Amino acid sequence: MQNQEESLLYGLRLITRVLGVLLLFNIVNGVGTVVNEYKNSRHPNVEVQVDTTVIHDTIYIDKPVLQKVAVTDTLRLPVLTRDTLMLHDTVLVHLPKEQRQYGDPRYTAWVSGYRPQLDSIQIYQRTEYITKEIAPHQKPKRWGMGLQAGYGVSLHNGQVFPTTYIGVGLSYSIINW
Repeated sequence: MQNQEESLLYGLRLITRVLGVLLLFNIVNGVGTVVNEYKNSRHPNVEVQVDTTVIHDTIYIDKPVLQKVAVTDTLRLPVLTRDTLMLHDTVLVHLPKEQRQYGDPRYTAWVSGYRPQLDSIQIYQRTEYITKEIAPHQKPKRWGMGLQAGYGVSLHNGQVFPTTYIGVGLSYSIINW
């Protein structure tokens, strides 16, 4: 009779421990759910993806606008002349060497020389297009399969013993970080 009572007490203790472990599991699961709900309420369920496209546009400007003229030097050039009294004569001519600045808000160009003129200019303007896409954030998967280590219950010779456990198994993720 006493052996039956001991078995009954052992069974009750075992059931109490199993229920305690299940209660602890439910408490941890509830805390994990509350933490995840709080984390998700602070950060909306969106994911932002940014895409940048760079384009080089060519701008062609025909007959640019003259902004400034400055004489930088004077050139002395010999010029051959013909006259009825003298067949050949050399005259030195003074020609101004200029630097001209062309521009508007899109460009600035300088040319130098005797009577310089800028015929046309091509500008390769860089343009950036930034696109933001907002996609809904998906909830993380809770169920998985993997390596596990923990504490469990084993059955040996009809007796149930608490023991450590290492192996492969199905798992449910309670808290993610």
